[in-house]
Amino acid sequence: MTEFKTAAEMAQHLATIIDDPQLICAAVRRRFPKYAPEQAREIALRVHARGVEGRARWHAHYENRLAYEKAMLEEQGESKLLDKKPRPELKPLLNYRAKGGAITTENQWNRGESITYPQVDMTKAEYAALYESYRGTRYDLNKTHRIRVAIIHKDKDGKRFNEYGGKMFAGYLTDQKETPAPSFAPDVAPVMKLS
Repeated sequence: MTEFKTAAEMAQHLATIIDDPQLICAAVRRRFPKYAPEQAREIALRVHARGVEGRARWHAHYENRLAYEKAMLEEQGESKLLDKKPRPELKPLLNYRAKGGAITTENQWNRGESITYPQVDMTKAEYAALYESYRGTRYDLNKTHRIRVAIIHKDKDGKRFNEYGGKMFAGYLTDQKETPAPSFAPDVAPVMKLS
């Protein structure tokens, strides 16, 4: 086994044998647990230089390939395919108290079925404090507007709904302006109680 006097000497030798910079650094750290930051910087720059050059070549390759593809599309008169597509216009987001305390929406997972979400009161701050993946919007049955929905894990008393997760509710923001309920909103009795 070769004896190395410095960490840089060991790293330089290992770089000729091993391609993976992380393995090199781990081996050097085991042999030289405390080496100067200047040495660490020198080792890292030397070991990673090859990788940076390779990534730069690939980046240039991709840039050239994209330029070539763009030129081919322009030559065929199809450069409009590169234009950004306009975002679809979103339906208005309404905030109204539902008749019967629940709102029915189309089931986005099973076509032709519907889901009824019980409505809960919350403030704008409470809604914003929910984890981002636990809040969102759904379209109403007629797809004329959107409503806020949220996954809530505990009822008002702090008791969990179940051990696995929360329940989905339609949210009514009490500190935001109420919008008039659509005239066609169906009368639906709540299917889940919050107690």
